[in-house]
Amino acid sequence: MTTENNNLVPFNEITNSSVDLNMAVQQAHQMRHVLNQMGIVEAKFDTGTRYESTSEKTTVSGDGVLVQIGEHVTTVAYRHSDSNPKEAIEEIRQLTTQKNAGAFSNLSQPAISDFENE
Repeated sequence: MTTENNNLVPFNEITNSSVDLNMAVQQAHQMRHVLNQMGIVEAKFDTGTRYESTSEKTTVSGDGVLVQIGEHVTTVAYRHSDSNPKEAIEEIRQLTTQKNAGAFSNLSQPAISDFENE
């Protein structure tokens, strides 16, 4: 993702910067295009950001932000600034997998599973 001065902003820093959320959508679309061309259907980046593409949707999730691209609708979810990662788990799980909820919450998939089983 680029800003006005063409600096790359890591996906996981979008909610912590002045970047427009529309740019998050643009970056997710770009990631889908590039990674699909490479034949990649699932990836985890060293920042904790996850990319997952199925026949129904593509999901990019990072610390506090999630973009899902479907056939006709793109959904953007972000954690409210006054909410901590665990407080948002229940809501974000309605939209996505445990793996993506983990990336969104800055936790692991097993931690999400443990949280749900409490």
